[in-house]
Amino acid sequence: MTLNVGVYLYPGVELLDFAGPCEVFTTANRLAPEGAPFSVFSVAAERRPATSRAGVVIQPDYSFADHPPIDVVLVPGGVVDEVMNDAAVVAGSRKSRRRRGSPPRSATAPSCSPPPVSWTAAG
Repeated sequence: MTLNVGVYLYPGVELLDFAGPCEVFTTANRLAPEGAPFSVFSVAAERRPATSRAGVVIQPDYSFADHPPIDVVLVPGGVVDEVMNDAAVVAGSRKSRRRRGSPPRSATAPSCSPPPVSWTAAG
């Protein structure tokens, strides 16, 4: 079974915290003996470029309106207090829950605040 990992992209995201987890999951895919265990993609509130804290512009793969079902939501580091309490982020998480039938797990980079109560903690 392949797990869909949605890496949330937002303005001011820390570039290393965004790219690092993507590299970990895609390296796991490359080293897996049988098929890729992860499908990794970026998702944002809207499908428009976001500028990282370092000034690098990143185009998301999907928006909350058109992403595939998500099993794991990863919120990379940066200044995340506003992001984690953003109604669009919470609504996007709920949309994922309705599509797949179970709540997506969420993970945050070590520098992040804990996810809101409405998200399920990674286990």
